[in-house]
Amino acid sequence: MTLASMDVVAYTAYFLIPGFIVAETVNSIIPGKRRSDAEKILIYLGYSILNFGCWFWALRLLYKVFSKKTSWYWALLIVGVLLSGFITGCLLGFLKSHNPSRWIMERLQIPIEHPIPTAWEYKFSQMNEGKYVTVCLDNGKKIRGAFFNKSLASSDVSNKDIYIENVFFLDEKDNWRPVEGSDGVWISSDAIKWISFLEKKGIEK
Repeated sequence: MTLASMDVVAYTAYFLIPGFIVAETVNSIIPGKRRSDAEKILIYLGYSILNFGCWFWALRLLYKVFSKKTSWYWALLIVGVLLSGFITGCLLGFLKSHNPSRWIMERLQIPIEHPIPTAWEYKFSQMNEGKYVTVCLDNGKKIRGAFFNKSLASSDVSNKDIYIENVFFLDEKDNWRPVEGSDGVWISSDAIKWISFLEKKGIEK
């Protein structure tokens, strides 16, 4: 297929790419439900239309100033689409995470569905600061460690594994002591039975 003009590229930039960027930015701030491919396309399209409506004035100005300079116009259009989608996604993510209507409905004891689909994603998305964790395995053994900025909990709904950057053991006085030479531990989702979270001040290294 050949393109007679850049219109097809422009329409794709206007009505698909921004929606993808907005959706991914929102999901990075507050995880959402898993959607089918058809639902994702509709969501991307809806977000793109919203983004286009919010930034139409800027794109229109861009066209008026640079439309005669073809190379500059398309380069700035790409940058504008990416940047506007990211900004819109950040704003929507913030509003979604601080939804005032949800606060009101909770105070009125009106049952509503939580926007985050699983407790796993809810807890780890709220961990802005590091915590000490105890992971109980399916065989009853426990792994203790520090879950900080170099650790990772999977956001894949089908494979909730976890990597803990520092590992500890209990000494004879039940104090936490670091395992010498440890470079962390990876635990598969099938092996995890439960996880407890502890504040930093409650731990002795």
